[in-house]
Amino acid sequence: MSDGSTDTAVMEQEMLYTRLCNRGKVEVHFVGIQDVEKADGENIAQAIDNMMREVCGEEWQAKLVACATDGASMMTGTRTGVLSRLRGSNMHVLGIHCMAHRLELAFKDAIKSCSMAKQIEDVLSGLHTFYCKSALNRANLKHSFKILGQNPLVPTSVGGT
Repeated sequence: MSDGSTDTAVMEQEMLYTRLCNRGKVEVHFVGIQDVEKADGENIAQAIDNMMREVCGEEWQAKLVACATDGASMMTGTRTGVLSRLRGSNMHVLGIHCMAHRLELAFKDAIKSCSMAKQIEDVLSGLHTFYCKSALNRANLKHSFKILGQNPLVPTSVGGT
């Protein structure tokens, strides 16, 4: 399972988990996180390959059964996508479109015509910008939470996974 994100320093990073069956029990393991120079099929596939070689050795691709992604074309593209690069000559490797991402796409499609949903998203986006783009506003928000005796929960983005 692989997904990318951009950190607060605006660095693209790829995070990788493995899911495997060990003596009849399904296990999920965090493999690593690696900076990616450019979020394209070649660089993401190279980052995944580097992390897997470090943890699983040189022969990891022969054991690959499936790869779960967000379904973006750069991940699933037939010629230059990450999945096709990871498959190599192992055409039996399944590509799995993450259910959370599919649900998000379906939800967004379902509420496209709802004006109230757009208004709510605009308000949340404005609040997010107000607190995340200003160090002073963010510090005041944290101070308010401290006075209330609570930990601040500040989302990293407004919409989506």
